[in-house]
Amino acid sequence: MRSDEIRAYVETRLRSAGGQKVELFTQAALLRCWRASQGIPRVINVICDTAMMLAFAEGSDRITVSV
Repeated sequence: MRSDEIRAYVETRLRSAGGQKVELFTQAALLRCWRASQGIPRVINVICDTAMMLAFAEGSDRITVSV
């Protein structure tokens, strides 16, 4: 997947999972995720899932690069 497609992909996945807040990830966090995953959707899913669990544990309502 290209870097300009990741936001739409992640937001679609969040909506299909019943997410209310789809703009959960900052653009910088999504770009970092794309780089780390090399654009592979399955790896993007794992990274985003882990980031959401860490953000929840920290009490954060937005996922930034620091997460």
